[in-house]
Amino acid sequence: MWSSRRKSSKRGLNTKVHLAIDKKGKPVRIIVSAGQEADCAYAPPLMAGLSVKVLLADRGYDVNQGGDTACAGGSKVVILSKRSRKVVRTYDTELYKKRHLIEHVFR
Repeated sequence: MWSSRRKSSKRGLNTKVHLAIDKKGKPVRIIVSAGQEADCAYAPPLMAGLSVKVLLADRGYDVNQGGDTACAGGSKVVILSKRSRKVVRTYDTELYKKRHLIEHVFR
């Protein structure tokens, strides 16, 4: 499961924190990036070397060409579709509720 958060500064520059956690909500990988970079670009580095049964992420990691499925390595992908997506992806709503685990890490 992963998510990102922005931290803004006074000059308009900001950073994002991309975080992967395990099923118990413990952080396993963290990446800090520039705020203007796309979240989906950090999915492969977050997943590198991790084996997961379910890939649960927020809609910033949704990509149209199936890259999220490719980096999942055969695991079940649960990502809410971006609003701009023409064909809305189906997802497991009960599994998506588990995103609260990563939100609690940032609090």
